Amino acid sequence: MTALAGVRTEADIATTIAELRANGVELIAGSVTDLAGVTRAKYVPLQRLGAFQRSGMGASPSWSVFCVDTGIAFTPSIGVVGDLRIRIDLADVRRIEDGVAWAPGGLYDQHGEPAPLCTRSLLVATERVAAQRGLSALVGVELECTMLGPDGGHASEHAWSPYGLRTS
Repeated sequence: MTALAGVRTEADIATTIAELRANGVELIAGSVTDLAGVTRAKYVPLQRLGAFQRSGMGASPSWSVFCVDTGIAFTPSIGVVGDLRIRIDLADVRRIEDGVAWAPGGLYDQHGEPAPLCTRSLLVATERVAAQRGLSALVGVELECTMLGPDGGHASEHAWSPYGLRTS
């Protein structure tokens, strides 16, 4: 199994859970950004933090071919059959709102290897190759738009993004 940089001992996990709980956290979100640029997430109760790090939470291979309009672009080799895992690094966990902490995740296969279409793993591999050539990468993200209602609140009461972090 491929090790994550922040993999911790059971004692470290227990300490992290206690610290998060003391700060009011009861839910952990782990997210990945798919090839359409849409963030997909899984939420678990705080007591599952260790499992989120070690073995991860299940995600269908179809997550790699979700479209921005919620369609699924199935291919002969990518569909709903199989199981990927979203794994998070405890070093990246941050409290983001009342009761919720979040960490970016990576997609892994059941053997613990990075999934071929994991955008986070592709970025890490690209940075590694650049470093081997004496180069460094400065990477940023750009948020094109956020859908808001006329009052500045959520654009709709109904979720429109499969496994998304927020409606708006």
